[in-house]
Amino acid sequence: MSFESRLKVRQKDPTRQLAISRAVIGMATSIHAKAIIAETKTGATVLTIASERPDVPIIAVTDSVRTAQQLAIVYDVKSYVRPVSAQAAQKITDFLLKERVFEKGDIVMLVSGQYPGVVGATDTIKIRQLD
Repeated sequence: MSFESRLKVRQKDPTRQLAISRAVIGMATSIHAKAIIAETKTGATVLTIASERPDVPIIAVTDSVRTAQQLAIVYDVKSYVRPVSAQAAQKITDFLLKERVFEKGDIVMLVSGQYPGVVGATDTIKIRQLD
């Protein structure tokens, strides 16, 4: 066992949230995504993704100023406060494209829930190529 793998803490009973987080990290890495963009109410999904220390930056989108402030100190996370909507992650990617954080053709991973604003409802992973 390598030194690095000993440092990572693994849960004994993986949760759905952990499974989604690991899946999105694996997909983002394999397709060379520029970022993982996660819609979050409490920040739990973002914390789970960040705890795996991905090589891909994480962008959190939340409607809670408090959650955004708490995520501001989390490893490789940039948070934005935006109103709850079904397209919050897509809107933030459009904004970041306009602000030249991303470029046309970049690929990002979107992680969200089918029901925006509902705690613990993260169940969707999307791949988006920016145009």
